[in-house]
Amino acid sequence: MTNPATKTKNSLDRSAQEWQTTFDSIEDPIILLAADHRIIRANRAFADTVGLGVSEVIGRHCYEVVHGTNEPFHSCPHRQTVALGRPVTEEFLEPRLGVFIEASTSPIFDDNGKCLGSVHIIKNIHQRKLAEAALRQANETLETKVSARTAELEEAHRNILAEVDLRRTAEERSRALSIRLLRVQEEERRGIARELHDQIGQGLTVAKLMVSRADRKAPEELRPTLRELSEQIAEIIRQVRSLSLSLRPGVLDDLGLVPALEWLFKQLHTQADMKVEFDCQPVDELPPDVATAAFRVVQEALTNVMRHSGVKEARVHLSGTGGVLFACVADRGNGFDAAALAPGQSTGLSAMGERAALLGGVWECRSVVGRGTAILLTLPLPADPKS
Repeated sequence: MTNPATKTKNSLDRSAQEWQTTFDSIEDPIILLAADHRIIRANRAFADTVGLGVSEVIGRHCYEVVHGTNEPFHSCPHRQTVALGRPVTEEFLEPRLGVFIEASTSPIFDDNGKCLGSVHIIKNIHQRKLAEAALRQANETLETKVSARTAELEEAHRNILAEVDLRRTAEERSRALSIRLLRVQEEERRGIARELHDQIGQGLTVAKLMVSRADRKAPEELRPTLRELSEQIAEIIRQVRSLSLSLRPGVLDDLGLVPALEWLFKQLHTQADMKVEFDCQPVDELPPDVATAAFRVVQEALTNVMRHSGVKEARVHLSGTGGVLFACVADRGNGFDAAALAPGQSTGLSAMGERAALLGGVWECRSVVGRGTAILLTLPLPADPKS
């Protein structure tokens, strides 16, 4: 019969062997350390890592076995765990092993809560550290490239802004020049119209009076000729007046846009049998440039109606309050495909659009074949109408 003491010993030996087998099955190096850094137990992974047998490391100081030093490593996690009584993890390059390791220690307490030592787990994190280093290097390289690219984009952005400023300045100067040219053109029209009316018109009137006086004193046989001459002079006077008014109607300068448009509609009705229905809403006082632009656009639009629409009727709407002047000229004539017009094919339409754009306004042509055309003009009104 087996001795009970022997049976107990055999049982303990089996348990210790099973525990050691389990201990050795763990892939990470593990050691149990006493408070003075002496190795109490070690698994096979630890022994293989330091190149010794398990029995060779038992009882030796861990810093001697791992680091090859005579005292603990300066950041030894075991020393911190014994002192603080809590788990500690440190990462560092182990020169002797030539790899980065992660050393984690967890305290072992007795029944009275005193720290007797620690469970020391070592992980080889060399590949992770290399990957982290490579990632940092990649990030630094990327940041360098991003910084360089950002600098290039910022420089390009500055250049674009400078070019935009130059273009804006050039456009503003071009617009100012175009407005100035239109003003000069209108001034020339006004001057020529005044000269036709005042000098040539008056000269023709004097000539007509002189012919009338001669008619009273001339022999009977000359009177038919003088009367015919008087009628021709009268017709020339009417043509000169019409030409003068078409160049620059004085009513536009003297009375404003609405009376000038009403005069224009009467002229068209008299000369071309053109009937214009005028819907005029309240209109605030207008600056000269705005009044002139609106008059010319309406004039050009009605001229197009007479030439191309095939009808003798049109409708004009005008309103000018709330900081905006709006005009619309519409007919129910032939219409046309505006998209099919080649650039520059219609100088009249282009001129209307340019006048609107120069004053910061919007011009639009809406036309449907067989249903008519509408010209819409919107011009901003400055706070000071005299500006």
